[in-house]
Amino acid sequence: MTRVSDVVDALNRIAPFRSAYAGDPVGLQIGDPGDYVERAVVSLDRSVGAISRCGEAQAQLLVCHHPLLFRPLSTVTTTTLEGKAVLELARHGIAFLAAHTNWDCAQGGVNDELARLLGLANVKPFGDSGPSNETKLVVFAPVGDADRLIDALSSAGAGQIGNYSRCAFVGNGIGTYEPGIGTKPYIGQPGRRESVEETRIEMVVPNEKVTHVVRVLIEAHPYEEPAFDVIPLADRKPWPIARVGLLTAPISLRMVVGHANRVLQTKSMAWGDPERVVERVAVCGGSGADLWKSARDTGADVLITGECPQHVALEASDSGFAIISSGHYATENPGAKALADALKKAVPDVEWEFYDPESGLGGKPFFVREEW
Repeated sequence: MTRVSDVVDALNRIAPFRSAYAGDPVGLQIGDPGDYVERAVVSLDRSVGAISRCGEAQAQLLVCHHPLLFRPLSTVTTTTLEGKAVLELARHGIAFLAAHTNWDCAQGGVNDELARLLGLANVKPFGDSGPSNETKLVVFAPVGDADRLIDALSSAGAGQIGNYSRCAFVGNGIGTYEPGIGTKPYIGQPGRRESVEETRIEMVVPNEKVTHVVRVLIEAHPYEEPAFDVIPLADRKPWPIARVGLLTAPISLRMVVGHANRVLQTKSMAWGDPERVVERVAVCGGSGADLWKSARDTGADVLITGECPQHVALEASDSGFAIISSGHYATENPGAKALADALKKAVPDVEWEFYDPESGLGGKPFFVREEW
């Protein structure tokens, strides 16, 4: 049977947790990793309706794009919405798993799905991503012990790159040392200088696993005093959050707004000349308006995002760049549905259900179609 930890591992493969923005609380937030999962619900938000639906479906897991716990709670009581949600989930034995900025950035995630729905071609990533939270581990070992050591380090959490595991670079060379009196060298004798053919092993390690991996290294290494380096990696941007692509044909900004409204079933606001010709479109679901300069730098004519503060709208429109605000829910909920589909494929033994609340409830807006 499938356990909560199996789903966590699958999500980490689909949308690696290390790609989340610094401080973004992704992963398992509530529940026992060892509990079994037969049914699960996926939703954009941990609304009252989503939690109730878990109870009705007798689901053991709720997976949401937006985390339940963004910061530590000093109390967990029914006097707050967070407390009520935590207690309700715990009361029914429902685990809670969040896939936030890691799913925004992931291939097939929120922004790839948004670009797909809008019919963009030649889609490429751009924009911000979280700083590197990985370390490079370099260790030297006798040639004959290299594979065994790589296996041990991999099992401890080293060498995971995207959907690839046990990733390592190896190269052979000569190591030299002179064991002191009282030592017990793996190769050689105390007091005699030695030269040994060794393998240099390099593997990436998530920062939060460095201590554990080093402990495993020391336990698994044949040397009494293994030589190794732990090297912090410079910030890098392997998982940009936003996407940019081409429309099938140039159209006016006014028509792009209408297209977004139809595809996303929303009512958008826009800033810019309604008749300007648009060909290249940038997208970032949710709160992505601050990326407008990065979008402009890609050659985009417009940025479609969820929400746009007035000062950003003013700055962008006065600079000659167009922004379309189509709603946080409308730009991210399709990505939540895509997450449900991805988890169905990754963990087929679990019965998955996507929860989409009624308009006006659970964070989903409703729109008045009639004129005032």
